[in-house]
Amino acid sequence: MVDGWSLLFAGSAAIDVGLALWIGLRRGRGRRIGRQGGLALALWIAKAWLLVQVGMDPFLGYLHVLWLDLVLAVPAFGLGLAATGRGRRHRAAGLAGLAFALVGVWGSFVAPERLKLERASVPLSAARAGDRPITVGVLADLQFERVGAYEREAVDRLMALRPDVIVLPGDVHQGSDELLREELPAIRELLGRLRAPGGVWFVEGDHEDLAEARLITAGTQVRVLDEEIATVPVRDRRLTIGGIGLRYRSAGARAVVSRLERAPGSGDVRLLLAHRPDAAFLLPPRPRTDLVVAGHTHGGQVVLPFVGPLLAFTDVPLAVAAGGLHDLGAGRRIYVSRGVGMERGQA
Repeated sequence: MVDGWSLLFAGSAAIDVGLALWIGLRRGRGRRIGRQGGLALALWIAKAWLLVQVGMDPFLGYLHVLWLDLVLAVPAFGLGLAATGRGRRHRAAGLAGLAFALVGVWGSFVAPERLKLERASVPLSAARAGDRPITVGVLADLQFERVGAYEREAVDRLMALRPDVIVLPGDVHQGSDELLREELPAIRELLGRLRAPGGVWFVEGDHEDLAEARLITAGTQVRVLDEEIATVPVRDRRLTIGGIGLRYRSAGARAVVSRLERAPGSGDVRLLLAHRPDAAFLLPPRPRTDLVVAGHTHGGQVVLPFVGPLLAFTDVPLAVAAGGLHDLGAGRRIYVSRGVGMERGQA
């Protein structure tokens, strides 16, 4: 089903592609494009203003428009140059435009459907090293509108690893309340596949509140942690999990961290589960907590190939937001999942 914003963004891109092709054709014939370029810029500004007036997000929406112009309008301009120009520069422009189009194909159709299994090892002190490693499965930011084969494959691949414990750092479903009600049976069926000896643990993300989190996990083995701590036996050790939601600066979240840090004993493995990686800043230097697990960043909200993230909605360094296992300094270790899904809506 195509929503209204998809149609508006498609219409916006079609206008920009037409303008870019027209200007490219004129420039390829050797004509000046100053007046036409000014007209195109004025039309673009007017179009963007109108989109904001009808509800477009002034940040994410603009990024979406610019992305479509980069991968569609820029190639159209290059195509126009190559079609009417006769020099090498014009052919080079056409090839450069094709490169932008290929980036668009990769970013829009290949990368979002490309599941990647990542493994990371966290060394533990001798007091809680145990006889065998504990396998923690992380399934972050599924962020689907509808459950499909891609989401089922992600769950199946995780379960094939037979993890000792599974954690979900939030953002399971992103869509309207109506769509949530429609998809609820499929969501519960999907989450119902998640089973582990040490339990399946969930904290709220940006796209579900606690009520929705409990709604979608009802009837499954997934337990929601709301500024709570759970202790479970895993293999030959005990695993202590503290879960905090979006309010990672709240008194309740700080109390969870304090309890994790001050609880007596050195033999249990301690995890802090949060949606946003910023929760790691709550830990003191040389913390007793062994690892923070988070999601949220998708590897960076704006990422360039071979460069990495340019923007991430978090205060952790961009290298950390890019995902994987990191040390934030003074022994504060964090694993940031790049997530399974992608930002929906106007992004």
